[in-house]
Amino acid sequence: MLRSAASLLVSASILLTVAPVVRAGDPLPGRMPTLTLPPRLQRPSGKVRVGSWVEFSVHDRTRRRRFRLHWALVGKTRRGYWWELTFREARKPLMRIKTLIRGTVTRPSRIRRVIIQSGTTRPLELPMKAGQKLMSVYLRRRRGGKMRDHGAEQLRVAAGLFATRHYSWKDSSGQTVHEWISRRAGIWGLVRFRSPRFGMELIGQGSGARSRIRGIPAKWHLPGR
Repeated sequence: MLRSAASLLVSASILLTVAPVVRAGDPLPGRMPTLTLPPRLQRPSGKVRVGSWVEFSVHDRTRRRRFRLHWALVGKTRRGYWWELTFREARKPLMRIKTLIRGTVTRPSRIRRVIIQSGTTRPLELPMKAGQKLMSVYLRRRRGGKMRDHGAEQLRVAAGLFATRHYSWKDSSGQTVHEWISRRAGIWGLVRFRSPRFGMELIGQGSGARSRIRGIPAKWHLPGR
């Protein structure tokens, strides 16, 4: 069981032909999408069992993209907890990111390992500093302004009917964002999130998840390091 852990963050679909040692330029952050996740997805709302999973639909209204994000807590070691994100978008290779994290991702230094796999290619393990850089690109800080409570709302989404609490706050650009929270929603308690650019909605949750990354990861070699 886990009281504090981190969200896995989004990667773009990267088409890679992998040799035992991969020699390439720094893959971060230019090849990654510009999605920044809600701060709530950096700290679970309560105890989380290994095998727990949640899945969200995401709509990027600016870029007119729709995709799915599936998070799962897939393992526990002495060094921390393994989280795995699966990123699905129509007509693009499926992407998985598996991350070993100690505590929460509010400090990138707690990220110990990052492994990525695109489609059926061989998985890649990023150097620790590069993996930490990947994660830090997506961290969003809630501004110090007061969060507004809009009260209780019944909300029906693809994952079911939830008794939620509706809140709003200002993001780093000063724009108002909204989130709907429920104790029945898995891992982070998030049912719906809305910002001027992005919308996220819970479409499924459950237990029994296992890592789906297959193969021994190759090391991503960054020239000069």
